[in-house]
Amino acid sequence: MSDAEVRALERRWRETGAGDDEARWLAARVRTGELDGAWLEALAFFGHGPAVLAGGKAPDPWDLDDSNVWGAKLRPLGVPVVIRAALAAARLGVEPWERAHPGQPGRGPRPMLEAVEAWLACPCAEHAAAAKRAGEARDDDPIEVDDEDEEVEVPVRWAVSTAGRLGRALPAGTVAAATQALHSVARDLKRNVERAVILAAIRDALARVVQGQASAPATSAAVEDVLRADPAVVRFVVAVRVYLALVEGRTVGVADARPLAGALAELVAAALDLPDAEPTDAEDAPRPAELVDFAFDSLNDYREIFDPYGETAPVGGSLMDDLDDIRGDLREGLHHYELDTSEGTRDAVFSWRFDFESHWGEHATSALRALYWIASGRAERA
Repeated sequence: MSDAEVRALERRWRETGAGDDEARWLAARVRTGELDGAWLEALAFFGHGPAVLAGGKAPDPWDLDDSNVWGAKLRPLGVPVVIRAALAAARLGVEPWERAHPGQPGRGPRPMLEAVEAWLACPCAEHAAAAKRAGEARDDDPIEVDDEDEEVEVPVRWAVSTAGRLGRALPAGTVAAATQALHSVARDLKRNVERAVILAAIRDALARVVQGQASAPATSAAVEDVLRADPAVVRFVVAVRVYLALVEGRTVGVADARPLAGALAELVAAALDLPDAEPTDAEDAPRPAELVDFAFDSLNDYREIFDPYGETAPVGGSLMDDLDDIRGDLREGLHHYELDTSEGTRDAVFSWRFDFESHWGEHATSALRALYWIASGRAERA
C-alpha cells in the first residue's frame, strides 16, 4: 500500500468521523510500518473500538482491573506515553480535590500536573527538574485531614503522593519509574473514581496522540504554546502557586516566617529568569481584594534602607503590606495565565516580569530580609 493510499484513508476518516473508516486507516498504518503494532494493541486494550476493528486484541475483563497489566500494555510505547496516560488519569483527581478545598488550587495537584504537561511538550532535563520541584514543593506543604472523611482524605492523599510521584518519575527517565507512577495514579484514583472512567481517560489520551499526527509521536501535539512550556515560566508558575498556597485561605503569622522566606526566595530567583514577552491589548486583570488574616503582631513593622546606594534615611516597612501586594500582583498575572491561551500566557509573563521590576520585587526582597530575621530568632517582640 502506498503512502498516497494511506493519506486517502486518513482524509476519508477525518471527513466522516466513522469508526470503521478510522479502523481502515489504523490497519493501513500498521501494515505499512507507519504505526507500531504496539499502539494498536494498547488502544484496543483501553477500549478504542476502531483499534479492535483494525485487528487489536480486545482485553480480558480480568486484566482491566489490574493496573500492572495497564503498564505492561503501555511500556513498549516508551516513557512519554506512559506518563501521558498517567497524566490523563491524574487529571480526574483535580476537580474532587479543588471541590474539597475551595480557593486553594495552588495547594493541590494542578501545579504538578501542569509541570508534567510542560515536560511532555519538551522532555528536557530542565522540564524534568521543574516537575520534580513541583512534586517536592507539594510534599513540603502537608494538609491535615480527618481520616474519617473519605471524600476529602482521598483527594488530599492523592495530591500529596501520586501527583508528586508523577513529577519525580521524570528525572529518572525510565519506563519502570513511569509505570510505577501510572500504577500509583490508578491505585489511588480507583478509590474515588470508577475504573471505566479512568480507562476512558487513558484511551482518549492515546487516541488523540495517534489521531493527531501521521506517525506515532513521542510528545504531545496538545501543548503548542512555546512560551507556556518555557522551563523558566514553568518554574515561576510553580513558585507562584506555592506562595499563594501559603498566604491565602489561612492566618499567616510568625510561625510561617521560614516557609514564607523560602517561597519568596524561590519567587525572586524564578522571576529573574522570566523571558521577555510582548503583551496583547487585553484588559487588565481585576485586582483581588486585600487580605486581613495576618498575625505578625509587633513584628509586622520593620525598618529598611530603600536605596542601598543612596544617602537615604531608613524607612518603615510592613510585612502585611508586602505579602499582600505581592499576592495581588501575582494573582493579576495568574488571571491571564489561567485563560489557557497563548495570548493569556504572554500577558501573564509580561505582567509578572514588569511588576517584579517595578513593584513586587521591592516588596519581596524587603520582606525576605525581615522574615529571615524572624526565622533565625534574631527579631525581638516589642
